[in-house]
Amino acid sequence: MPTRLRFIDATRALFLIQGVIYHSLLPFHEAKQWVVSNPEAVSGISALTDWMHSFRMHGFFLISGLVSWRLLQQGDISAFLLARLRRVLIPLVVVLLTVSVLERSLIVQHHSDWGWGVSTVSPLYTGALWFLVCLMIFTFSLPVARAVVASSRMIRLVELWSPAQVERSLPILFAAGSIAVVLLARTAPDWWYARQFGIIEPAGLLMYGGYFMAGALLARTGHTSLLATKPGILWWVAATAGWVAIQAISTASFNGAWALSTVLRNVYAIVALRLIFWGVEQIVQAGYSRWDALLVNASYTVYLLHQVVVVAVASMLAWMPWPPLVKIVIIIASAFLLPFVFHQFVVQRSSRLSFLLNGTTLSRNRVAVKPLAWRVGRRARWN
Repeated sequence: MPTRLRFIDATRALFLIQGVIYHSLLPFHEAKQWVVSNPEAVSGISALTDWMHSFRMHGFFLISGLVSWRLLQQGDISAFLLARLRRVLIPLVVVLLTVSVLERSLIVQHHSDWGWGVSTVSPLYTGALWFLVCLMIFTFSLPVARAVVASSRMIRLVELWSPAQVERSLPILFAAGSIAVVLLARTAPDWWYARQFGIIEPAGLLMYGGYFMAGALLARTGHTSLLATKPGILWWVAATAGWVAIQAISTASFNGAWALSTVLRNVYAIVALRLIFWGVEQIVQAGYSRWDALLVNASYTVYLLHQVVVVAVASMLAWMPWPPLVKIVIIIASAFLLPFVFHQFVVQRSSRLSFLLNGTTLSRNRVAVKPLAWRVGRRARWN
């Protein structure tokens, strides 16, 4: 069974928790176009949320592709699909039929009274769980992709590349993929950039699918460890200069500015992820405590449940005469702590809830948080 990399688990948890902060900030966005809007916006929130969203979901899908490929290599296709259905589809359906229904009712209830920016809410409202729909599509496409590339000369060539060659090729790969998606989307922008069936945007599906397949490619060619190696100075320069260029182009009015910004954003995402993966690996190597393990273990439940808390708490605080920063702290704390406590004291003690929300058995969850399993210098195993 292949070795599990702790920094991958930690980075995935980081992206999930970052999503909690991201959604907690959206009610204070200057554009006031989210499902909840505080009457008073906060200057600078749009820049912060834009930056957070520039790499967070890209990184999540890259990790998902990496993990999915390794799981696929452990057994046959049916076992792989069953494992993914338990981990992704069951929690998705359970939350959509319970928590998302409550969340949507809160939005509809207060929309007409408070005039929030979102005029309609789709009956197929998925909230923060749209990524699980995409993940299911990518999951079912992965066995097909494996069959297609099984005898590919290009894959065999990449296996022989040095880590430096793979590293340099990543920005080029995502630039080429982004250009292809943009050109394709220009054929029918109203369709490609519209949310089909109230769930997914085809252009976004292709973009994120590229990161999912890139993660699978890294696992397939044995270059996963590249993510944890120290990046060169050029990566830091690119991360800084790239974001400045993106902001400048995003506000420009010349023809093709939007398309160029889209391509640069996808290249920037892989640059930012390169630094983040390495940074998390340094933190993990410095020490991985029991509390770190608890956070990693609870992060999936926290993300599944956090948005209904954000909507509920932001709704209650909307007309409170308190400073926006105080409201932000309360919303973030509630959105994280309430699901975290629920996971530790309810999900972790119920085999049924553990299966429905995490797709795992109770014993497996308990083993994952034992302090001795996370000592520095020891490798945990892939589940």
